[in-house]
Amino acid sequence: MSPLGLALHLQQRLQVEAILTVTTWDKSIMTLQADLLGAHALGIRNVVCRTGNPPLRGDYPNVDGIWEVDSVGLIGLLDGLNRGRDSNGLVLEAATSFYVGARCNPGAADLQAELARTRAKIAAGARFLVTRPLYELEALRRMMAALPGQRVPILLAVQPLHSFSEAEYLRYEVPDVIVPDAVLEAMRRAGDAEGEVGLRLAEELLEEAADLVDGVVLSLTGAPEGALDRLLRALARRRPAPLPAS
Repeated sequence: MSPLGLALHLQQRLQVEAILTVTTWDKSIMTLQADLLGAHALGIRNVVCRTGNPPLRGDYPNVDGIWEVDSVGLIGLLDGLNRGRDSNGLVLEAATSFYVGARCNPGAADLQAELARTRAKIAAGARFLVTRPLYELEALRRMMAALPGQRVPILLAVQPLHSFSEAEYLRYEVPDVIVPDAVLEAMRRAGDAEGEVGLRLAEELLEEAADLVDGVVLSLTGAPEGALDRLLRALARRRPAPLPAS
């Protein structure tokens, strides 16, 4: 199912506002614009913009991608639609009212390049940021300190660790992911309780982040039973300020 189809399904069935992730890979700017105008007509208002990953080559050497715009260009397109103008600057009969977000990666190896890109996203019209899943907060604090005049609401992505092998893989094999020594050691010593320890570390991270961020995005695929209730209780103990209304 496409992200747009799923967002519409959830919004209509659950009567909650969905946040749609839109990637620019393999779509022309005209296709993106048509999809976004259709999404707006069907009630989608919240959009997170991503450039997307290149297609896998390997067994399909002839597969290629279409990138007329990256995430910054997509944010600019949405900002223009909100101002009543299409991608060519032509006036629309009615302006849209999208609440536009973007991704950021506080753990990027080249922090200055990531800061420059994040500033460009904010300047283009991003009104909130969503981090990559984090396992410590120092990198996020450094990023926030470097953006004093461009502060927008930040949503912290939290994904509990399932095992020591996963923690070890993220630390040594996945670029731009920081898994601190203390977290890696806690998962190593967890034994058969790896899932429980990973969930406890996520609870502690949420409590520590409550005064720092404006909201959270929880990813609980494969988490132990009752994980959602526990993390929600951790949030309730020190609830962060809500996002401004879209």
